[in-house]
Amino acid sequence: MATIDTTRYEVRHMASSHLDDLVLAAYSDDVASTHYVDTKNLVGYGDDYFNGWTIYIYDGTGSGQSRFVTDYDSATGDITTDAWATTPNGTSLAELHRGSNFGYPSIARYNLAIEQAIRDISLQALIPTVDTTSIMLSKFRYKYDVPSGFAFIKQLLLDDGRVGGDRCDSQRFDSHENFQTAASHHRLGQSFRITDGPTDDGMLFAAAWVMLSKVGSPSYNLRIDVETDSVGNLPSGAKIGTPADGDSATVVATTVTTEDEWYRFSFSPPLFVDYDTDFWLTLVNATDGSTTSGSNYIRWAKDTNNSYSNGASALYDTSWLANTAGHDFIFRMEPYRYATKPLLPDQWQIEHQATKQIHLLGGPQSGDLLNVVGQRGSLLPATDDANVDPNGSALSWISAAILAPTIPESNEGNAQVDVNYIVAQAEQAARNIDVPPQPASKQVESQ
Repeated sequence: MATIDTTRYEVRHMASSHLDDLVLAAYSDDVASTHYVDTKNLVGYGDDYFNGWTIYIYDGTGSGQSRFVTDYDSATGDITTDAWATTPNGTSLAELHRGSNFGYPSIARYNLAIEQAIRDISLQALIPTVDTTSIMLSKFRYKYDVPSGFAFIKQLLLDDGRVGGDRCDSQRFDSHENFQTAASHHRLGQSFRITDGPTDDGMLFAAAWVMLSKVGSPSYNLRIDVETDSVGNLPSGAKIGTPADGDSATVVATTVTTEDEWYRFSFSPPLFVDYDTDFWLTLVNATDGSTTSGSNYIRWAKDTNNSYSNGASALYDTSWLANTAGHDFIFRMEPYRYATKPLLPDQWQIEHQATKQIHLLGGPQSGDLLNVVGQRGSLLPATDDANVDPNGSALSWISAAILAPTIPESNEGNAQVDVNYIVAQAEQAARNIDVPPQPASKQVESQ
């Protein structure tokens, strides 16, 4: 059951209302740093009714703060608290709960119950998903980590057919070029040319992939710029796109491993590239391009046999210099859309190690893109305003059922909680929320 734009605080509000433990308020008067006033929602409960309750600002100015109520004026809706770190104003929305003074859950306990409920149903309320970042296949490698979040994998899709001139395959890799070890390596460049595709004049690309590794601990951000070709068959310094948006998202150098791996530099929006025209991928230090280090640096894998016929490499030292040795850097351009074909079920399997892996049993080639199709379990919301994956109403009943047995029996200041009714509602919600695994899926995570 997919996300329907219900936030964690909305689930908390529903769950606490099932336990008769919620009053919502909207700040309406800027009195002082020790007050919260709502002349509409908080009027008429009777003086001191909220004394000892917890007030929590869940949205607007001062959000995330909670205080005990020390006094309540029924006629004015004025709640007195200890001083707020940030004084509420007209944007500050609050919720009131009986809280720990009456044996009721704290805000943190409500949130933990919501997380527990999501974990309990994570393999029951499955979310259809496709790994949109893809996996780039490398030579002599048959195992790849399952992308984050997948609980079941239905199929693997391999890109079907190769666009001319869009890659220098990793199977040709036989050496490295160091990046930012000296002034002569402030930038590295590789030209490419797209010779054909699905349209008449050019095609869109979602990303550029390059094969990198690191030595030591470089700490800067990496970026790929796509530049036009100058008269001397070198990068011109002019990024392509209108406006000039031919630079990629960054990759943090600390995430690069000491082993040669593919790294994806995405373009947003996708980048249009003309056919039969030379362009350059240039590797850039996006943090501090003047820094050099002989012990902490990135390496770009290369082919020293000049086997890529539609481009050449270059080095930058105050200006671009052609790499006359005839080397080409390992890269792959990822089309914005491309045809795919499924791998047969007997061509892959899931290996249940500490890190779950997809084991390819043969067939895919170096430089092929692999997309993963399947279902993931529900994700835990990281913040109060983050949406939850399962149906929020159903999740609220399940969360309330976790907490209901901990609520004290009715006494002064407490409400009567019908535990049996709440548990029955939670059980029905769990049945309604069920989304089974797709037929013939292979399970990644166990309950």
